[in-house]
Amino acid sequence: TRKKCFYLQENLEDTSDLFSSKIGGIPYWDKALPYPTDKEKNPLALVLQINFADLPQDKNQTDIENLLPNQGILQFFISPDDDYYGMDSENYSNQEKFRVVYHENINFEITEKEIQDIVLENFDTELPKTFGPVQEEAKLSIKSGESFLSLDDEKFQEIFQDSVKE
Repeated sequence: TRKKCFYLQENLEDTSDLFSSKIGGIPYWDKALPYPTDKEKNPLALVLQINFADLPQDKNQTDIENLLPNQGILQFFISPDDDYYGMDSENYSNQEKFRVVYHENINFEITEKEIQDIVLENFDTELPKTFGPVQEEAKLSIKSGESFLSLDDEKFQEIFQDSVKE
């Protein structure tokens, strides 16, 4: 069940910026788009941001099927006040309390202050520095690696039985 994968590791030696792959903090945001909100129109907080330009140089050896882009930023947001981190157990695709956003093109001219101003102007509040699963902002390093099927995976039993039969 060995699969090539990418590992995200906290990088304690470097500080993140607006465009970094990171956990928490102020997200990159395109000023032309409305900032993501929950169903009560409160701003969502950044949990994870991946800048695809940060992928290792050997990206194509790990991403064999070339599923991942070479540029752009992928972001995961949740409602900072939700005990279930945005999950709706009745409907997993319900994005009332979470959002997944992909920015194909990045404007490297935008500043962190401009994004904070967008949030303050629209919501009269600052984005939280810490909440739920995010205890502090942390830059991420992305490394190529290998992973194996977990015993907890729903397909484990079927794959294991097939392999024993072979």
